[in-house]
Amino acid sequence: MLVLGMILLVVSMVAVMLCVANEKGERGYDERQTAVMGKAYKVGFILNSVLLLLAAFAVELWGDARLDPGFLMVLVLCVDCCAFATYAIWHDAYFGMRRNYLPGVVLLLVLGTVALAIELPDFMAKLAGGGKPDVGDGSLLINASWAFESLVALARVWCLRKEGHREGVEG
Repeated sequence: MLVLGMILLVVSMVAVMLCVANEKGERGYDERQTAVMGKAYKVGFILNSVLLLLAAFAVELWGDARLDPGFLMVLVLCVDCCAFATYAIWHDAYFGMRRNYLPGVVLLLVLGTVALAIELPDFMAKLAGGGKPDVGDGSLLINASWAFESLVALARVWCLRKEGHREGVEG
């Protein structure tokens, strides 16, 4: 099951790369989007610093008893990336926000959900058996991040449509 989850993770990453590659030179951001991306990087950096301090404190406090440090670092990175991407998506400054990206978002949501459905039972059985999460379970976190960010993007598309806008097109 882990292998299938990793394959779905790679397919998701290729799908994102293809979405970015299909922009055909339209990657330039206007001044507002550049400012939003700067703010998103700032939020991500501060959050990353705080989470890394908390992770170091947790490892120091509990040692390897509850969480593998590698798993904890993947968790920090996934939470940080989700915060960055959510801020950028919600302020229309994420890649692909200037064109119809709904099919790509739906694809990532489906892939992330399928990967979670495949990996989650093994992960829960591992925890129920007294095991602890390790860095090998990081693909579960990454797939959960894909699914979460897809839901955020779908919510943004829904809000834009409710306001009478096309996906990713302001005013």
